[in-house]
Amino acid sequence: MPRNIRWDESLLENVLILVEALMELSELQPENLQPKPPLYVQWEADKLRVTGYETRSTRGKIARKVEVGTKKEDLLKLVTTVGKTLKLPQRQKESGSSQPERELQEVQYFLDSLRELGLLTEDGRNTRKNQGYWKFTLTLKHQTASKEENLEVVKQKWNEHPKTKAISQPNPTTETSIDWRDICHKSLEDAKLRHKATEKGFEVNVYVPLGLVERKQQQRRGEQERREQENPYALDKEVIVKTYEHDNFLQEVIGQKPAGNHKHIAIIGEPGAGKTTLLTNIASFIKDKSEDLPIFISLANLQGKTIEDYLLKIWLTQAMKLVKVVVTPEIEHQLIERFSKGGVWLLLDGVDEMGESSPIQALTKINQALKQLPIEVRVVLTCRLNVWDTNVNNTLTGFDIYKTQEFKPEQIDDFIQQWFTCAEKQQRGEELKAKLKSTKYEKICKLVTNPLRLALLCQTFYLDNQGELPETKAALYQRFSRYFYEWKPEQLTELINSDDLKDDLHNALSKLAFAGINSAARFRLKQSLARQQMGEKLFKLACDVGWLNLVDRLAGTDEAVYAFFHANFQEYFAALQVNDWREFFKPIPNLKGGQNKLQDRLYKPHSF
Repeated sequence: MPRNIRWDESLLENVLILVEALMELSELQPENLQPKPPLYVQWEADKLRVTGYETRSTRGKIARKVEVGTKKEDLLKLVTTVGKTLKLPQRQKESGSSQPERELQEVQYFLDSLRELGLLTEDGRNTRKNQGYWKFTLTLKHQTASKEENLEVVKQKWNEHPKTKAISQPNPTTETSIDWRDICHKSLEDAKLRHKATEKGFEVNVYVPLGLVERKQQQRRGEQERREQENPYALDKEVIVKTYEHDNFLQEVIGQKPAGNHKHIAIIGEPGAGKTTLLTNIASFIKDKSEDLPIFISLANLQGKTIEDYLLKIWLTQAMKLVKVVVTPEIEHQLIERFSKGGVWLLLDGVDEMGESSPIQALTKINQALKQLPIEVRVVLTCRLNVWDTNVNNTLTGFDIYKTQEFKPEQIDDFIQQWFTCAEKQQRGEELKAKLKSTKYEKICKLVTNPLRLALLCQTFYLDNQGELPETKAALYQRFSRYFYEWKPEQLTELINSDDLKDDLHNALSKLAFAGINSAARFRLKQSLARQQMGEKLFKLACDVGWLNLVDRLAGTDEAVYAFFHANFQEYFAALQVNDWREFFKPIPNLKGGQNKLQDRLYKPHSF
């Protein structure tokens, strides 16, 4: 969504103030000025070039001035230096922006409006715009022209622009003629907001807790550290600073104005942890408990479009069809206007499903989109752990991060009861709960603390006419692997339709699982090992499907470390790699106890 440019007289006045201040600064800065400052302006005929310099150290530790561009803060400081102040629009009641934030927003409008008028050209050479630096050129009348003549060029372009003309003319379609709240609510009702985890899809009313994560960057561990840990996803205890149950999260986080700079929310978690379900419920909470506007976007639908293009060309068209209104440029403009007034939530589901060539590109695209949003907009996004943590330092700023936690025992019981009540087989649900409390199925109980895996277990138990769980964990995992691909069939068409590709993938996963458990690392699999055992194509497919997920990086080298969807799946796939268990369990010379690491960990398939 673009920053909404007001195109009114107050913005024009601010634009003229800044252009005039830059021209005045150019008169004070000779061409041979040394050292060059953070804001440096120089005429070149009819072009007024604006850039900036900073002191950087070379490899030889020699300090020198380097051209990096200027910052909006420097432009704002210039306005104060020349004794002027920028005009600020009347504060909207929904806006919690501070005075400095609003002033910087006016500087951004200055840049955006002149660019749209064709008077500002950005310099793309060695730019650091993603770090807040700007290098640009203003096209005016000429260096030799008077100040008034150069400013007149801006005024003329302004008056000729269609949007400034539209503001000055009576508008037959007023903003009050469109009930944006009603439009957003109808769009939510029309959207299919979540994927069913199983064929029955009854698991929608039980939610995992969320842990507020306090970490500056991805965790680092030594290669040998915690190699026995069965849950490589687990963060250090002190990293989760507060845990929220579902209702508390809605009331205390979504229902309150943000404190500090973190107004956006990221919900991260492993596949099947209930992220989309939670985002759906956030949308409903905003709809029912506030006057705000929730706009839900499945990022898989972008198909290469920017969020701005999707909102204006796809979402808006589909939403207006629900009220039988044809979208016009004026309606597009009204939506942009509404965004700038605050109280709009963008609910972005599935950063990992954007279809970009790499996780870094997906996060970069989101980052670029956020920079184009009006500062009043709040964003909640969902993302897999392996995508959110793919880079050492995530480029997205202004986010509080909440990680999905595991189901508690009482939540597992509640989930099962609700699932089988919807299936009209409540007694079967009671039977399943009783079986999970048996020591015989202790490991299976630990496996189903994730909503997806618990839903798959319910489905498996539901389909068994004898009302029994599989006799072995291997049989249970085999069923899981079948339903795993049915979780998001529209994204895995090639895999679902090709038994050969499934076999290739499972064989490659078996090789990796075997190599991992029979190594010092065990459940934490270095990326180099995964690529070596699987090949690049199947390794990428395993990550896309969700069998493998990035969990941390090695201290020292920063190499990515992956883990299976669950440690028990690694054991299952590793067991498939053993062809002759009699040979496998023969004593191995020179090893203490005659056993190797995999033997210590695994059992024969029939006892698995």
